[in-house]
Amino acid sequence: MALRILDRGHARYPNSIYLILCRGEILSQVGDVVKAIKCFEEASQIENTQGNPLPYINAARTYQQLSQPCSALSHIAVALQYDSFLPMTYVDLAQIYLNLGRTKDALQGLDYALTIARHCSEIRDVLTARTIANIQLELEEKEGITRANSNSAI
Repeated sequence: MALRILDRGHARYPNSIYLILCRGEILSQVGDVVKAIKCFEEASQIENTQGNPLPYINAARTYQQLSQPCSALSHIAVALQYDSFLPMTYVDLAQIYLNLGRTKDALQGLDYALTIARHCSEIRDVLTARTIANIQLELEEKEGITRANSNSAI
């Protein structure tokens, strides 16, 4: 139903980046990631909205769902080139880093995100991501200690 409404809106307003992004987001949520990525690519090509980071952020999230961190990273990099002051972009970057095992890089990005967050919701989201990253760091350190202890017993 929502897709039909967005399709009608897109037919009427073909250059509305937000209609295209909403369509892509819904497609991503229902699992049609190929069409979702096509929507995000289409949104990034709209002439009057080039330089908008949102298509790249959404594409990065979709690539992250597909467990394609290299593609996700490249899209986040473009988003950061267009706007390096969106705290949630750093949260997305941190999630990619965490999945790659780059926990300290994730924490560094989240520390920066906290300095640029302006709204309570942004601060809450950054602090939540930072808590998760800290838990992962603790687990990695315990794993390192356990691994070191098991190696010394040999």
